[in-house]
Amino acid sequence: ADQHMPDVAVDERGRVYVAWYDRRGYELGDSVNAYVAVSVDGGETFGSDQRLSRAGSYWSGNREAGGFGEYVGDRIAVAAGADFGVVAWADFRDIDRGATDANVYSARIVDIPVAVTDVSDFSASPHEAGVRLAWHVNDVRAVTGLRVYRQSPEGDELPLGTAEIEARAAGAYEYVDRTAEPGASYTYRLRIARGVGADWLGPVEASMPAAIRALAWRRAWPNPFAGATELHLAVPQAAEGAVRVYDVQGHEVRTLRAGRFEPGEVSLAWDGRDARGNAVAPGVYFLAARVGAASVRMKLARVR
Repeated sequence: ADQHMPDVAVDERGRVYVAWYDRRGYELGDSVNAYVAVSVDGGETFGSDQRLSRAGSYWSGNREAGGFGEYVGDRIAVAAGADFGVVAWADFRDIDRGATDANVYSARIVDIPVAVTDVSDFSASPHEAGVRLAWHVNDVRAVTGLRVYRQSPEGDELPLGTAEIEARAAGAYEYVDRTAEPGASYTYRLRIARGVGADWLGPVEASMPAAIRALAWRRAWPNPFAGATELHLAVPQAAEGAVRVYDVQGHEVRTLRAGRFEPGEVSLAWDGRDARGNAVAPGVYFLAARVGAASVRMKLARVR
Protein backbone atom coordinates (compact mmCIF):
# COMPACT_ATOMS: atom_id res chain seq x y z
CA ALA A 1 0.00 0.00 0.00
CA ASP A 2 1.09 3.56 -0.61
CA GLN A 3 2.44 5.37 2.41
CA HIS A 4 1.28 8.97 2.76
CA MET A 5 3.00 10.39 5.82
CA PRO A 6 3.82 13.09 5.06
CA ASP A 7 2.52 13.93 1.60
CA VAL A 8 3.70 16.79 -0.62
CA ALA A 9 2.18 18.75 -3.50
CA VAL A 10 3.15 21.88 -5.47
CA ASP A 11 0.63 24.30 -6.99
CA GLU A 12 1.02 26.16 -10.30
CA ARG A 13 2.62 29.13 -8.54
CA GLY A 14 5.36 26.96 -7.09
CA ARG A 15 4.04 26.92 -3.54
CA VAL A 16 4.82 23.70 -1.66
CA TYR A 17 2.20 22.04 0.54
CA VAL A 18 3.23 19.41 3.12
CA ALA A 19 0.60 17.48 5.13
CA TRP A 20 1.17 15.04 7.99
CA TYR A 21 -0.17 13.59 11.23
CA ASP A 22 1.27 14.98 14.44
CA ARG A 23 1.19 13.79 18.05
CA ARG A 24 1.90 17.20 19.62
CA GLY A 25 -0.20 17.65 22.72
CA TYR A 26 -0.64 13.88 23.04
CA GLU A 27 2.86 12.72 23.94
CA LEU A 28 1.54 10.09 26.36
CA GLY A 29 -1.60 9.16 24.45
CA ASP A 30 -2.65 7.60 21.15
CA SER A 31 -4.21 10.65 19.49
CA VAL A 32 -3.05 12.66 16.50
CA ASN A 33 -4.21 15.63 14.44
CA ALA A 34 -3.76 16.46 10.77
CA TYR A 35 -1.45 19.41 9.99
CA VAL A 36 -0.29 21.30 6.93
CA ALA A 37 2.50 23.81 6.28
CA VAL A 38 3.08 25.87 3.14
CA SER A 39 6.22 27.30 1.56
CA VAL A 40 5.98 30.25 -0.82
CA ASP A 41 9.68 30.17 -1.77
CA GLY A 42 10.03 26.68 -3.20
CA GLY A 43 10.69 24.93 0.10
CA GLU A 44 13.40 27.23 1.46
CA THR A 45 11.20 28.32 4.38
CA PHE A 46 7.77 27.28 5.63
CA GLY A 47 5.05 29.22 7.36
CA SER A 48 3.54 28.20 10.69
CA ASP A 49 1.98 24.76 11.02
CA GLN A 50 -1.80 24.80 10.57
CA ARG A 51 -3.84 22.26 12.49
CA LEU A 52 -6.64 20.99 10.23
CA SER A 53 -8.57 18.53 12.41
CA ARG A 54 -10.80 19.96 15.10
CA ALA A 55 -10.52 16.87 17.34
CA GLY A 56 -7.86 14.26 17.97
CA SER A 57 -8.04 10.92 16.14
CA TYR A 58 -6.91 7.53 17.45
CA TRP A 59 -3.64 6.72 15.71
CA SER A 60 -4.18 2.97 16.02
CA GLY A 61 -7.68 2.97 14.60
CA ASN A 62 -10.68 1.26 16.20
CA ARG A 63 -9.04 -0.92 18.83
CA GLU A 64 -12.33 -1.91 20.40
CA ALA A 65 -13.75 -3.25 17.14
CA GLY A 66 -10.81 -5.42 16.17
CA GLY A 67 -7.56 -4.89 17.97
CA PHE A 68 -5.30 -2.25 16.52
CA GLY A 69 -6.72 -2.52 12.99
CA GLU A 70 -5.61 -0.08 10.31
CA TYR A 71 -3.33 2.79 11.19
CA VAL A 72 -4.84 6.20 10.57
CA GLY A 73 -1.45 7.61 9.58
CA ASP A 74 -1.29 5.54 6.38
CA ARG A 75 -4.04 7.68 4.90
CA ILE A 76 -3.29 11.36 4.44
CA ALA A 77 -2.85 13.07 1.08
CA VAL A 78 -2.48 16.57 -0.33
CA ALA A 79 -3.16 17.81 -3.87
CA ALA A 80 -2.64 21.27 -5.35
CA GLY A 81 -4.52 23.40 -7.87
CA ALA A 82 -3.64 26.71 -9.49
CA ASP A 83 -3.20 28.65 -6.24
CA PHE A 84 -4.52 26.42 -3.47
CA GLY A 85 -4.04 23.04 -1.84
CA VAL A 86 -6.48 20.36 -0.64
CA VAL A 87 -5.66 17.94 2.18
CA ALA A 88 -7.69 14.77 2.82
CA TRP A 89 -7.20 12.45 5.76
CA ALA A 90 -8.73 9.47 7.56
CA ASP A 91 -10.10 10.27 10.97
CA PHE A 92 -11.23 8.02 13.82
CA ARG A 93 -12.48 10.84 16.07
CA ASP A 94 -16.03 9.33 16.21
CA ILE A 95 -14.99 6.07 17.90
CA ASP A 96 -16.16 7.39 21.25
CA ARG A 97 -19.65 7.80 19.77
CA GLY A 98 -19.82 4.16 18.61
CA ALA A 99 -18.38 4.43 15.09
CA THR A 100 -16.56 1.32 13.84
CA ASP A 101 -14.90 2.84 10.77
CA ALA A 102 -12.99 5.97 9.95
CA ASN A 103 -14.48 8.97 8.22
CA VAL A 104 -12.71 11.00 5.56
CA TYR A 105 -12.24 14.73 6.07
CA SER A 106 -10.74 17.38 3.83
CA ALA A 107 -9.67 21.02 3.97
CA ARG A 108 -8.96 23.55 1.24
CA ILE A 109 -5.84 25.63 1.96
CA VAL A 110 -6.35 29.17 0.70
CA ASP A 111 -5.04 31.30 3.60
CA ILE A 112 -1.27 30.94 3.23
CA PRO A 113 0.78 31.88 6.30
CA VAL A 114 4.32 32.87 5.34
CA ALA A 115 7.43 32.06 7.31
CA VAL A 116 8.35 34.46 10.09
CA THR A 117 11.59 35.07 11.93
CA ASP A 118 11.46 32.82 14.97
CA VAL A 119 13.04 35.49 17.22
CA SER A 120 12.75 39.23 16.53
CA ASP A 121 12.53 42.75 17.98
CA PHE A 122 15.68 42.68 20.11
CA SER A 123 16.09 45.97 21.98
CA ALA A 124 17.94 47.53 24.92
CA SER A 125 16.82 50.39 27.16
CA PRO A 126 17.79 51.90 30.54
CA HIS A 127 15.87 50.41 33.46
CA GLU A 128 15.68 51.39 37.12
CA ALA A 129 17.56 48.18 37.98
CA GLY A 130 20.00 48.20 35.05
CA VAL A 131 19.63 47.71 31.30
CA ARG A 132 16.47 45.97 30.10
CA LEU A 133 16.97 43.64 27.13
CA ALA A 134 13.75 42.60 25.39
CA TRP A 135 12.87 40.41 22.42
CA HIS A 136 9.96 38.46 20.97
CA VAL A 137 9.85 34.72 20.25
CA ASN A 138 7.55 34.01 17.32
CA ASP A 139 8.21 30.27 16.84
CA VAL A 140 9.77 28.07 19.55
CA ARG A 141 10.23 24.92 17.46
CA ALA A 142 13.74 25.65 16.23
CA VAL A 143 14.94 27.54 19.33
CA THR A 144 16.70 25.47 22.00
CA GLY A 145 17.98 28.34 24.12
CA LEU A 146 18.59 32.10 24.30
CA ARG A 147 21.34 34.08 26.00
CA VAL A 148 22.33 37.74 26.14
CA TYR A 149 25.97 38.69 25.55
CA ARG A 150 27.57 42.02 26.49
CA GLN A 151 30.68 43.50 24.94
CA SER A 152 33.46 44.24 27.39
CA PRO A 153 35.62 47.41 27.23
CA GLU A 154 38.34 45.24 25.67
CA GLY A 155 35.99 44.18 22.87
CA ASP A 156 35.26 40.65 24.11
CA GLU A 157 31.70 39.34 24.33
CA LEU A 158 30.73 37.80 27.67
CA PRO A 159 27.52 35.88 28.41
CA LEU A 160 25.17 37.27 31.04
CA GLY A 161 23.31 35.14 33.54
CA THR A 162 24.14 31.63 34.67
CA ALA A 163 22.43 29.63 31.91
CA GLU A 164 20.50 29.86 28.66
CA ILE A 165 16.94 31.12 28.78
CA GLU A 166 14.49 28.47 27.64
CA ALA A 167 11.79 29.56 25.17
CA ARG A 168 8.78 27.61 26.38
CA ALA A 169 6.16 29.48 24.37
CA ALA A 170 5.81 32.25 21.82
CA GLY A 171 5.65 35.74 23.25
CA ALA A 172 7.68 38.56 24.82
CA TYR A 173 10.82 37.83 26.83
CA GLU A 174 13.22 40.06 28.73
CA TYR A 175 16.43 40.01 30.73
CA VAL A 176 17.70 42.82 33.00
CA ASP A 177 21.45 43.41 33.14
CA ARG A 178 21.72 44.41 36.80
CA THR A 179 25.50 44.83 36.57
CA ALA A 180 25.19 47.91 34.33
CA GLU A 181 26.73 50.96 36.01
CA PRO A 182 25.38 54.56 36.02
CA GLY A 183 26.80 56.76 33.30
CA ALA A 184 28.13 53.83 31.22
CA SER A 185 27.17 52.71 27.70
CA TYR A 186 26.87 49.06 26.66
CA THR A 187 26.53 46.95 23.51
CA TYR A 188 24.56 43.69 23.53
CA ARG A 189 23.78 40.76 21.23
CA LEU A 190 21.29 37.91 21.64
CA ARG A 191 22.49 34.38 20.87
CA ILE A 192 19.79 32.02 19.55
CA ALA A 193 20.84 28.38 20.02
CA ARG A 194 19.42 25.89 17.52
CA GLY A 195 20.79 22.57 18.67
CA VAL A 196 23.65 22.13 16.20
CA GLY A 197 24.21 25.82 15.51
CA ALA A 198 23.34 29.35 16.57
CA ASP A 199 22.28 32.71 15.14
CA TRP A 200 22.62 36.22 16.59
CA LEU A 201 20.41 39.29 16.89
CA GLY A 202 21.96 42.71 17.42
CA PRO A 203 24.04 44.54 18.26
CA VAL A 204 21.90 46.98 20.24
CA GLU A 205 23.17 49.74 22.51
CA ALA A 206 21.97 51.38 25.72
CA SER A 207 23.39 54.17 27.92
CA MET A 208 22.70 54.35 31.62
CA PRO A 209 21.96 57.82 33.05
CA ALA A 210 24.60 59.27 35.32
CA ALA A 211 24.21 58.68 39.03
CA ILE A 212 22.11 61.35 40.77
CA ARG A 213 24.13 62.69 43.68
CA ALA A 214 22.12 65.83 44.50
CA LEU A 215 18.67 67.30 43.95
CA ALA A 216 18.80 69.27 40.69
CA TRP A 217 16.66 70.64 37.91
CA ARG A 218 17.80 68.90 34.71
CA ARG A 219 15.86 70.98 32.20
CA ALA A 220 12.70 72.86 31.32
CA TRP A 221 11.62 72.75 27.69
CA PRO A 222 10.61 74.98 26.11
CA ASN A 223 11.82 77.93 28.19
CA PRO A 224 10.61 80.61 27.50
CA PHE A 225 7.24 78.99 26.82
CA ALA A 226 3.81 80.09 25.64
CA GLY A 227 1.42 77.20 26.25
CA ALA A 228 3.12 74.57 28.45
CA THR A 229 6.59 73.48 29.47
CA GLU A 230 7.98 70.06 30.41
CA LEU A 231 10.09 69.87 33.57
CA HIS A 232 12.65 67.28 34.69
CA LEU A 233 13.85 67.02 38.28
CA ALA A 234 16.70 64.71 39.39
CA VAL A 235 15.99 63.17 42.81
CA PRO A 236 18.88 61.38 44.59
CA GLN A 237 16.89 59.52 47.25
CA ALA A 238 13.31 58.87 48.30
CA ALA A 239 11.72 61.53 50.51
CA GLU A 240 8.63 63.67 50.98
CA GLY A 241 8.60 66.91 49.04
CA ALA A 242 6.81 69.38 46.80
CA VAL A 243 7.26 71.35 43.59
CA ARG A 244 5.68 74.82 43.49
CA VAL A 245 5.56 77.80 41.15
CA TYR A 246 6.07 81.35 42.52
CA ASP A 247 5.83 84.79 40.91
CA VAL A 248 8.54 87.47 41.20
CA GLN A 249 6.93 88.84 44.39
CA GLY A 250 7.29 85.44 46.04
CA HIS A 251 3.59 84.58 45.99
CA GLU A 252 2.72 80.93 45.42
CA VAL A 253 1.01 80.47 42.05
CA ARG A 254 0.46 76.75 42.01
CA THR A 255 1.61 73.46 43.54
CA LEU A 256 2.56 71.08 40.72
CA ARG A 257 3.20 68.07 42.93
CA ALA A 258 3.33 67.22 46.63
CA GLY A 259 3.99 63.91 48.36
CA ARG A 260 6.63 61.22 48.20
CA PHE A 261 9.34 61.38 45.53
CA GLU A 262 11.22 58.25 44.48
CA PRO A 263 14.87 58.38 43.37
CA GLY A 264 15.46 58.99 39.67
CA GLU A 265 14.43 61.57 37.10
CA VAL A 266 10.92 62.90 37.73
CA SER A 267 8.91 64.40 34.85
CA LEU A 268 6.36 67.14 35.46
CA ALA A 269 4.60 69.75 33.36
CA TRP A 270 3.18 73.22 33.88
CA ASP A 271 0.47 74.47 31.55
CA GLY A 272 0.91 78.13 32.55
CA ARG A 273 -2.17 78.19 34.80
CA ASP A 274 -2.58 79.04 38.46
CA ALA A 275 -4.26 76.98 41.20
CA ARG A 276 -7.71 78.20 40.05
CA GLY A 277 -7.12 77.17 36.46
CA ASN A 278 -6.62 80.66 35.11
CA ALA A 279 -3.83 81.43 32.63
CA VAL A 280 -1.08 83.47 34.32
CA ALA A 281 0.22 86.69 32.81
CA PRO A 282 3.39 86.66 30.70
CA GLY A 283 6.49 87.26 32.81
CA VAL A 284 9.14 85.61 34.97
CA TYR A 285 8.28 82.81 37.40
CA PHE A 286 10.32 80.62 39.73
CA LEU A 287 10.04 76.87 40.01
CA ALA A 288 10.97 75.67 43.49
CA ALA A 289 11.50 72.03 44.47
CA ARG A 290 12.05 70.77 48.00
CA VAL A 291 12.63 67.04 48.58
CA GLY A 292 13.70 66.03 52.07
CA ALA A 293 16.13 68.64 53.36
CA ALA A 294 17.31 69.74 49.90
CA SER A 295 15.83 72.50 47.75
CA VAL A 296 16.55 73.92 44.27
CA ARG A 297 15.08 76.75 42.18
CA MET A 298 14.84 77.45 38.47
CA LYS A 299 13.64 80.51 36.55
CA LEU A 300 10.94 80.23 33.91
CA ALA A 301 9.69 82.83 31.45
CA ARG A 302 6.17 82.80 30.03
CA VAL A 303 5.54 84.69 26.79
CA ARG A 304 2.39 85.45 24.87
